[in-house]
Amino acid sequence: MSKLYHTAVQLPLFVFKVCIRCGIEQIAEQFSKDPRYQDGRKSACQICHNAKRRETVATREHIPPPLAKVCSTCGIEQDIEQFYQDRAKPDSHEYRCKTCKDASDRLRHGRTKPRQKRQNAIRNSSKKWCYGCSKTKRLDEFSVASDKADGRNTRCRQCVAEHNHLNWSENGERYLAQHKEWYAKPENRLKVIELNRRRTAHIFQYDEVDYAAILERDGMWCYICEQAIMPDQSLEFDHVIPLSRKGPHAEDNIKPTHKICNRRKHDRLLEEMTPYQRRGMGLSLIRRC
Repeated sequence: MSKLYHTAVQLPLFVFKVCIRCGIEQIAEQFSKDPRYQDGRKSACQICHNAKRRETVATREHIPPPLAKVCSTCGIEQDIEQFYQDRAKPDSHEYRCKTCKDASDRLRHGRTKPRQKRQNAIRNSSKKWCYGCSKTKRLDEFSVASDKADGRNTRCRQCVAEHNHLNWSENGERYLAQHKEWYAKPENRLKVIELNRRRTAHIFQYDEVDYAAILERDGMWCYICEQAIMPDQSLEFDHVIPLSRKGPHAEDNIKPTHKICNRRKHDRLLEEMTPYQRRGMGLSLIRRC
């Protein structure tokens, strides 16, 4: 064997360190990592560090917060309510006021992150913070979302509708072109035909429908939103009892509707729709203006 093999010094399997609080020598893994220290580990072990932190937090709870505080960014003395809460700080509040903190978050993330408002919204089940309009609204103004912590969407229904309308106005032609390209393929057309066949396979009554007679009977009146159908608005005919619920394809079960109202109804019954879903064309017309 080479001479270097016999002269090599074996390194210790474990690196030990002495805690400055309890004075016990322990392995380095018992000390939290911190790049600010020379050896990359804190000077106190994890047990002592956590105990010291709990003592500090316990003593702060007995100290009442000050009534006013000076912002470290703008240097203006403001009321303590103008600072976000932070239990890690000595007075349980941020060093910067809400205005400076929001401006910093907006510069870093492109938007304001209202942490305290979001926490209050989660605690109060009747209200929620909207990231679209930056307002606190009632919980029933948000759509249901099973993937969210509180079961509601992060944006209110109005902001979502405005976003969808803006997205369609910018990309609607591209979406229609993609749909035409997809439907032009024979295999995709066969999928649509098979899907329609399955939807109508359980229909027990399938009569010939005279749509002109339906318009003469009901007029240009949407039975969902109970508003008139103007000449410049899209007209569709809807099954009052959906075909998916074994409704008949007959003139008695078909009525004229707005296109948007028919989309909102989907496969529901009229009594299952909410007042917001039966709002009609009013909000869409205002948004377009």
